[in-house]
Amino acid sequence: MQARGINVGIHELDVFENTIPYILGIESWGQRIKVKSGDWANPCISQAIATFTRDKRHFVLGDLTGIIDGLLEKMVEKADLAIAIGKDQQSLQDWLDFFKSQKIPVIIKVISYVGDTLPQCSFEDVIFVGNLKRKVLKNDEIYRVVNQLLIVCNHAD
Repeated sequence: MQARGINVGIHELDVFENTIPYILGIESWGQRIKVKSGDWANPCISQAIATFTRDKRHFVLGDLTGIIDGLLEKMVEKADLAIAIGKDQQSLQDWLDFFKSQKIPVIIKVISYVGDTLPQCSFEDVIFVGNLKRKVLKNDEIYRVVNQLLIVCNHAD
């Protein structure tokens, strides 16, 4: 997106997982330390959300926790739109229900799966992204998601 002249910001809202360096390929997934629980009253969360909401770029992406809980409501408070990602139809539905409860329109639905078998899904407008193997920077399926985002948001060529 930046190659097309679109300013993009990305922020780690799940401050206890620190996923973004791994998503961007800066660090190896094999070295990632997962935190089982954290102090959700930690001021780092409020600071991360404040930084996210102050960002004025065209697209500001926030990496959320994988768990839908009360804290998540605070994380998405300032969101205008959402891309919902699940590992199967049920987890995607859980995210769709959450964003609906928060009155945040979902503009893209993605099922990210591992394996050779496409998961069954009754939704018609889902993008399936399979076998990323944690390499997302040069992946045709991720480009499809980005292109759909650009189309939906009227930034397409």
